[in-house]
Amino acid sequence: MNTTFSTQIVRRILWRFAAQSAVVLVAVASLTSKAAADQVKSFCEYASATALQLTAGGAVWSQQWGLPSWSWYDCQASPNIGFLNEYVTGRQETVTSGTPVVDPNLLLFLPFQGTLTLTAYDEDNPEQVSGRIAGAMSGTFVADLNAAHATITDSTITIAFGQSVHSGPDALIQVTQTTGTFQSLHASGDWDWRVSGTVTIARVATLDPQTNLLGALRNSALLLGASEEVVLSGQYTRSQPAGAQ
Repeated sequence: MNTTFSTQIVRRILWRFAAQSAVVLVAVASLTSKAAADQVKSFCEYASATALQLTAGGAVWSQQWGLPSWSWYDCQASPNIGFLNEYVTGRQETVTSGTPVVDPNLLLFLPFQGTLTLTAYDEDNPEQVSGRIAGAMSGTFVADLNAAHATITDSTITIAFGQSVHSGPDALIQVTQTTGTFQSLHASGDWDWRVSGTVTIARVATLDPQTNLLGALRNSALLLGASEEVVLSGQYTRSQPAGAQ
């Protein structure tokens, strides 16, 4: 028996087996990486916000993200895989989209629509924008107009709105664009927007508090300011970067 020839055959078989195994391993690794990227992730993100503009016809809010969780919200994301940090700010611009309704319990329901823009800045260069998330939002501003529940001083009346006076989301966010560091992020359905805050109204000495409160609906000059705590939650996937295996 020609042992040299037999050895060559064995070597060729082993080489082909090794090559095929390598191809299989690369394919499995690629599929595993793609599956991990496509996996749906859940999140809860937290911010504080201040109204830059507040009228009966709409509002503009400035937000700071990357904050610890708010005690009033029970995050159901498990695990909670967030993507916003302290280098992310937000801007919310809304307009009233329907007729305000005040129910028998003096709860105000004011429908609105608008936009949300989340902007991330480079950690090493805070002036450099590293990515943005843009979204369209639609919701209802719910506030307690019952003077008996308000905090009243000689000069102001402060009322509560959001999650302290009702349950359910305050708005839904439809993500419309992602850029930069967020470009690989894809929203899975609408995101949930919840707030808990206060509005401060100027006290008019000649009016009783309840009339004063209701009058602020028609006179935006009485609206002195507002602040809120914000929770953004939902699901998303991440696509693989271009050229990734």
